[in-house]
Amino acid sequence: MLAAEISIVVISFNRRDSLRKCLDSLLAMKPGTDWEAVIVDQGSTDGSIELVTQYAQQDSRIRLDVCRRTSLNAKRNRGIQISGADIVAFLDDDCIVDQNWVDACSSAFRGKGVNLVTGQIRPLNKGFKRSIRTSSKRRVWGAKWFDRVICWRCGCGNNFAIRKAVLDRIGWLDEDIGAGTALGGGGDDTEYFYRAMLKGCHIVYTPDMLVYHPQPTAFDDYRRRSQFYYRGVAVFVRKKYSYCPSAILMIAIRLMHSLTFLLLACASLDKEALSSRRAEIGGTLGGLLARNQPGVLLQYRPHRSTER
Repeated sequence: MLAAEISIVVISFNRRDSLRKCLDSLLAMKPGTDWEAVIVDQGSTDGSIELVTQYAQQDSRIRLDVCRRTSLNAKRNRGIQISGADIVAFLDDDCIVDQNWVDACSSAFRGKGVNLVTGQIRPLNKGFKRSIRTSSKRRVWGAKWFDRVICWRCGCGNNFAIRKAVLDRIGWLDEDIGAGTALGGGGDDTEYFYRAMLKGCHIVYTPDMLVYHPQPTAFDDYRRRSQFYYRGVAVFVRKKYSYCPSAILMIAIRLMHSLTFLLLACASLDKEALSSRRAEIGGTLGGLLARNQPGVLLQYRPHRSTER
């Protein structure tokens, strides 16, 4: 087996059926770029671990690692640590990749000075649109000051890739913020993109690097996800970047956006829109008022993990 050009880290927990579809889509990609897939599982109890073991026995490009820490970024860091390639790409276990996905990722890194790449995300099903990026135009983020203010628009954590060599410049992912941490909320990917821009790193959005991601079909689920994500963004700004004008402006713009559409929802008597905007505002305010925890992690902190 040739050395992998790209290590694909798939974060997984108790979504066996979705994980099977994700793995099948990886195996269905067109031949070209040499890759490996490292499945970092939190300790699933639904048969996901056994499923990956079966795939790994049939295809040596697939490996399993069990990392029982709940922090999403801790599992991403674990994937980086044990990956064998110089480029590490990240997926969630409910993503379906396009057949040209890994080749598009590889092509994006051939540009001069490209160290961090994000890709297009289309909805896999009809539902409330969350965490999608459907622009068909390539764009370089970080070249302008205002890019940092709207950095959440540059990509998502379920479809991005980074060159390991740039970790000394940007740092590893912060394991104390985002999903699965005491402070709670999402936005762990947005924090990393913001930090990368702050460190002078440009982020290349590549539409050909395409994945499909399921969208919430129940309104309550959509509302909870909105509150979760808005809280997470406010948490990391208050915790780490309250001294940065661009970060403060980021929160101000997000609050004004939510308030504007809240007023429109009141005027139109749209109950669902009213509820979702209140969730956004509640999440932002909750994140700003969350108690800070000690220990900001800009570098990887080793932790134990069970390999199977």
